[in-house]
Amino acid sequence: MLGGSERTACWLERAASALAVTLAVARPAFPSEDADQGSGLIVVALWGVVAVLWALAQMARGELRLFASPIDVLPLLLLAAVLLSVRPALTLRPAINMASEWAGLVLSFILVRQLFRDASNQRTIVTVMVATALALSVDGIYQTFWGLDATRAEYARNQDEVLRKLGIFPGTPQQETFENRLRSPEPFATFALANSLAAFLVAWLPLALSWLLGRLTADISSQNKERWISRLGLWLCGSGVVGSMLICLLLTQSRAGWVGFAVELVGLAVCYAVPLLQRSPTWQGGVKHIARGFLLVGLAIALVLYPAVRLGKLDKKNLTEAVKSLTYRWQYWQGAGRLIQDHFWAGVGPGNFKEHYLEYKLPESSEEIADPHNLVLEVWASSGVLAAVALLLTLGGGLGRLVTAQAGPDQPGAAVHWITLAGSGVAGLGLAAFLSGSAIPQYAGLLFPWLAATGAIAVGCPSRWLRPGVFGCAVAGVVVQLTASGGIGIPGVAQSLWILLALGQNLVEEHREPLRIRHPAVTTSTALAVVAGLATFSVWVLRPVTGCQAEISLGRVSLQQFDIANARRHFLAAAELDPLAAEPWMELARNYFDLWRNPTQRTNEADFEQAVRAMQRALRLAPQRLELHSDLGGMFAFRAMQTQRPQYWTGAIASYERCVALYPTSASLKARLADVLWQAGEHDRARLEMLRTLQLDDQTPHKDKKLDTRDRDLIRERLEPEKPVP
Repeated sequence: MLGGSERTACWLERAASALAVTLAVARPAFPSEDADQGSGLIVVALWGVVAVLWALAQMARGELRLFASPIDVLPLLLLAAVLLSVRPALTLRPAINMASEWAGLVLSFILVRQLFRDASNQRTIVTVMVATALALSVDGIYQTFWGLDATRAEYARNQDEVLRKLGIFPGTPQQETFENRLRSPEPFATFALANSLAAFLVAWLPLALSWLLGRLTADISSQNKERWISRLGLWLCGSGVVGSMLICLLLTQSRAGWVGFAVELVGLAVCYAVPLLQRSPTWQGGVKHIARGFLLVGLAIALVLYPAVRLGKLDKKNLTEAVKSLTYRWQYWQGAGRLIQDHFWAGVGPGNFKEHYLEYKLPESSEEIADPHNLVLEVWASSGVLAAVALLLTLGGGLGRLVTAQAGPDQPGAAVHWITLAGSGVAGLGLAAFLSGSAIPQYAGLLFPWLAATGAIAVGCPSRWLRPGVFGCAVAGVVVQLTASGGIGIPGVAQSLWILLALGQNLVEEHREPLRIRHPAVTTSTALAVVAGLATFSVWVLRPVTGCQAEISLGRVSLQQFDIANARRHFLAAAELDPLAAEPWMELARNYFDLWRNPTQRTNEADFEQAVRAMQRALRLAPQRLELHSDLGGMFAFRAMQTQRPQYWTGAIASYERCVALYPTSASLKARLADVLWQAGEHDRARLEMLRTLQLDDQTPHKDKKLDTRDRDLIRERLEPEKPVP
């Protein structure tokens, strides 16, 4: 019989576990590739709420129960290095936002270690995550064959209406991201990139396969032949789950994901094939059982992949051009390596990689990447060598414990928490819909496959489904994927890695007793410290960012309604709410300049000076942001062409020189600098920049990085020697 305090503690821990499962579902169900803008800070705050509930449970019990081992120190060292790297960052707002996301990820690892110790809780969260992976797989398959084509056609017919339904304002980075997703032939489900979806599927595919193989093991061991119909139903459901996830993974055309899954298959073969053959009465019988299971999955995949190839949904070049893709990765890694040499110890700051990388980008490199497509290089470039070493030790130490752990004897399957299962799906997908700004019906479509998969997996839980080796396979697969495609800083991907690591360590320490501290002062101070940390984060990070974003959105709505004065008030309010954000000043600058430039709405010559001052305020907050320097240069150049005043040409030249310094391998930026130098009368300097422009243009093999024909012809015309006057 539990006492009152113990009963209260248990209820608090159950509430914490339920909220943690909800957050685990929500995190991959909305795009998080823009985490540096603060899109997921609410999820970080809610992980803080989970921590508060856990701490209150310890206080109610009067005893601090802490499950910990030396491996838990390493993520804390990694987090400390990330937090220290915020200070040298030149653009503070994205650095603080990304450091907060890292804090949320490490906190999720610690809380999963504390809350998901028993088999029931562990099976609940794994069931939920496998079901989420299935739901996103179904969504990805639908996108490939029907959804994307229909959305592209609708967007071509009525662009403004589609953007309005999605809550995206025209001319914003969100519109550019959405259009990039539409142009992509690969599915992305609720992510912004197909590679992110692939990494999430790679994380949970081994657990789905483990469930299927666990059912096979149980059926071979069982002597009861009367329930063959229910067994067949479970096998069909399990094969459907695994088959759907595999099909979607193939459709993403992520080579890194395929390699990661191949590594997982090797690990699963070691975990299951030999024990399965040993259990079978005859060797041939065991092989037949394995063959039957994979035949069902293979048949399901073939039935979908054949029309996918016929309809052009799978590109054959994805295999033939694998070497070219690896060449591109090598170019990214070389540029990131040059950046690391200059920022070896502290990095450039979380969320600041993209702004610095352009300075080191190779001329022949293909993209202006947001991360180096390698998890170690990404952490090293952003947060320094200490963070990179801590990451390697965390992954290496955690993975080493998982692959060397001995699997215990089979145990009866523990029940899952049905209320938590059902509630987490609805709450998690609802939270994701709210955070993504999408309509609820779009997420309701994810709920049906999610519920079907959850029910099938929960009902057919095999004994000893979860093994440390299986979690080791999953972690290894994700690490391989992130080594070639990046994404360790994308919370929707990285959270799965941290949850897998934590659950695996819990299995390894299955019978370890917690550290117990029976002292009211310790439990009370722990609870107060956690509450104080959450309050500090809410006041100093969450409130400014969310308030600023809300005011910017209201300002854009006012602009659409042609209420200029109200829009400016909202942008100024946004700047006041978040003094570290450059976006409100950028919006104000563009608003002032667009009105001043429009001859039908020009009101005051002072608007131009207001635009310049606002852009300069933005640049003080984000001095490395190429877009802002380019916009300011365009403002000065436009004004100079109207007035021919030297000070405006000087401003345009200085802005474009800064652009070229930030992105020295861009032929188009050098062409702009050469153009303003020529028009300002500095022909000698202009000719030098034109020659460098042509050299860069010849160096790049990528058509989208080359000058257009008009600019190239103009440069050649200006470089021709002047004809002598007769």
